[in-house]
Amino acid sequence: MRISWVTLALVLNISAVSASAAEFKIGNLTVETPWSRATPGKARSGVIYLTISNRGDAPDKLVSISTPVAKRAEIHRSQMKDGMMTMRPFSELTLRPGSSVLLRPGGLHVMLMGLKTPLKRGGTFDMTLTFENAGPLAVKVRIEKIGARAPTQ
Repeated sequence: MRISWVTLALVLNISAVSASAAEFKIGNLTVETPWSRATPGKARSGVIYLTISNRGDAPDKLVSISTPVAKRAEIHRSQMKDGMMTMRPFSELTLRPGSSVLLRPGGLHVMLMGLKTPLKRGGTFDMTLTFENAGPLAVKVRIEKIGARAPTQ
């Protein structure tokens, strides 16, 4: 079988694009593209964004988050209230069957409190998400520029 150079280039390009988005799996759960923003030198807090999908037929629940870069990590929700942006802890993140939860700027996110070191653009760090049924999942978080609104691909 002969493959043209155009076909080969297209196949290689598609492979490179699909490989660039980080994806981590445990059971029926998938965590996609975990990313963070760089922080100024003395910042005590940071943030992580990602998407969690439940491709199974039973619900699961995120029960804890840990990372060596911060003393605590927990889910928070940002929302506009009376013309001001507020942020509050989000008590329980349940993943319904066949659904995805998007943690993004201006909404749900992982709040890092008590940063132990500044987050530097271009670096990565580890985070463990523990689910009630699926168990612990280790992911690698990529650090984008300060103020980034989305991950670079």
